[in-house]
Amino acid sequence: MAGRQRERASKPWGVVAAALALAVAGFGPGRAQEVTNRLTGAKVLENVHAAAQAIGARAKGSNDASLVDVSTRLSQMEQSLQKELGGNAAQPLAIIDAQSRSDAARANAAAERVQAWLKIADGCNAAETAATSAALALMVDRLATDAASQKAPLPIVNGVETVEDHRPLFVLQPGDQAPKFVLTGENLVDPQCANPVVSALDAQGRPVASQPKVSAAEAGRVELVWPGADKLATGGYVLQLATKRKAFLFGCVDQPPASAALQVAEPMRYSVSYTLSARCPGASADTELDKGTLPDITARNQTVSHAVDKTACADPVSYTVAAEVDTAGGQPAQAGPVTQPADASITLGMKNGLSLNWDPSVRQLVVRAGAAACKGIY
Repeated sequence: MAGRQRERASKPWGVVAAALALAVAGFGPGRAQEVTNRLTGAKVLENVHAAAQAIGARAKGSNDASLVDVSTRLSQMEQSLQKELGGNAAQPLAIIDAQSRSDAARANAAAERVQAWLKIADGCNAAETAATSAALALMVDRLATDAASQKAPLPIVNGVETVEDHRPLFVLQPGDQAPKFVLTGENLVDPQCANPVVSALDAQGRPVASQPKVSAAEAGRVELVWPGADKLATGGYVLQLATKRKAFLFGCVDQPPASAALQVAEPMRYSVSYTLSARCPGASADTELDKGTLPDITARNQTVSHAVDKTACADPVSYTVAAEVDTAGGQPAQAGPVTQPADASITLGMKNGLSLNWDPSVRQLVVRAGAAACKGIY
């Protein structure tokens, strides 16, 4: 009898021990979870310094005045913030005074936008680089000159990106469809209040005729569609996001606006000139079969084709294709010549995502426009 009582008394301790063992196993090395460090003033200063150094190095290697402006602005922001934070640099931003927190948030957003630009810059030609760097300079300038603050964390836009693949976006190139893109950041929407309103302003700060519309919104992302963007003049535009937050006893109140910037480029237009030659049997030189300019390419994923009369050399030994691409506002780019046996097709890879294909079996030259090589352009 006493043995059974001791057995019953020991069972709860066995259950507890098993539970403790499972709990310890659950927090073992295999299940450890990383804890994200809170953003401090010192980390912001580190981010801004790194961005200033990187963009400064790019500015030295180019004649782009916009990059020099960005480097100068970032250095000024770093020095000003370092002085402002003083002995509070090691503190999390959430617990320092409102003005210092707001200035640090804007400086960090500027650093993030610079790092995004650095990711896409290598794939762009000179004209594309100038357009993307102009958009970057405009956004950093807006962040550097903004002095707004409030007790609650500010809404901050730290990036603009494409909807489909989330790549950094700096330039809109007008096309047949209204562009869609996303503003990314913090505190952009309070779920207890209405969606934000985004206004597009020109370089003089005036609202433009064609305004973007909010199609979806959450705290860190606001998706926009911009009907009529194809009618905008070339140049820089500021997107000003006005949002509200829920305040105790006061309902939804206005917050200081958050800004982003984009550049609008010339409409896409690529003109492709070509020369198609053939080497006839027994001939010592090529015979020119066709030469001309194909219809302009004015949109991505567009295809233009041209049928070629081969009667001048009915049974050739080989074909040779050469092409030249002329872009609106850019320098012509050569492709080829490339020679292949008469039974093989020829494909020329050209700049700006274009390709030209000669298919002798159907006697057609075809030019296709693929994805843009410069990832910062819509």
